[in-house]
Amino acid sequence: MPEAAAFLCMDLGHALVCNEALRVTCQQAGLVGMACEDITSYTRIDFWD
Repeated sequence: MPEAAAFLCMDLGHALVCNEALRVTCQQAGLVGMACEDITSYTRIDFWD
């Protein structure tokens, strides 16, 4: 996996965000206790708020 396949996103409440390739790889590996959901809406949070 490339390094940019997953990262913590501060604008989404420090959620772990990953790309489709990582999601598919985790499913194929049979990892348990992990759920993925699409990012359906996104609002950038100002750093100073």
